[in-house]
Amino acid sequence: EPEYLSIAPWMKKTRLQEEKSALGFCISGHLFDVYAQEVRQIVRVPLEKLSYKSGEKLVAGIIVSQRTKKTSNGGVMNNIILDDGTGHIELVVYEDTYENYRSCFIEDELLIAKIMTKVQPSTENYSGSVRHSLVAAMSMATARLRYAKSIHFAMTSSVNLKMFKEKAQSFIHEQNLSRQTSLDSGQHINLPMTADLTSETGVCQIQFPQNWNIYPDDRTIQGFSNLLHQLGITSTLQVKYASPG
Repeated sequence: EPEYLSIAPWMKKTRLQEEKSALGFCISGHLFDVYAQEVRQIVRVPLEKLSYKSGEKLVAGIIVSQRTKKTSNGGVMNNIILDDGTGHIELVVYEDTYENYRSCFIEDELLIAKIMTKVQPSTENYSGSVRHSLVAAMSMATARLRYAKSIHFAMTSSVNLKMFKEKAQSFIHEQNLSRQTSLDSGQHINLPMTADLTSETGVCQIQFPQNWNIYPDDRTIQGFSNLLHQLGITSTLQVKYASPG
């Protein structure tokens, strides 16, 4: 019998994306479900409970559609629909802001956005309106760099630690090299790696050296999860946040 490669199970996001690719929609859940628990560490209020009072707010959702239109003065305005499974919101993104955060605006991907809500009250001749303008944007990876404290997993002392070290360092080195051309000098771009190591005598937490820090996008996390499974480490890779309060 052929020997099959051991890899981590598909991430929920991958499964949902494959469903949408094959069927045109997600059958087993909403794409926001992939991030819901993690995102609520950053954005507390779901879209269905969003206040429509004027002022700045932080919102999060999956980009389900976006369109571009010309303004009366010849500029460009973008409209993005965010959906978090509880509700949806339309965001207005002006041209300069869109260019500043262009890499964040990908359909079927999560967007975390600072918005400015402006309410135009109704009058005798005007029914009123509410406009949500995007001020700043973050992808999930950017949000993790800003708010999370580490990438964490669990392992036991029965693992071949020499092989683990060699394989893990090689993976991290390759990932960092592939990103090097897009990094700004001095920018903090990676998250620390930690692990709970269980032995016969107890459990201790390991803080890996700085050169083990990794960029916390979904692709890198899935890749490192696959590597752990190949080494017999079946722990789920987690993004750890500081405890509230």
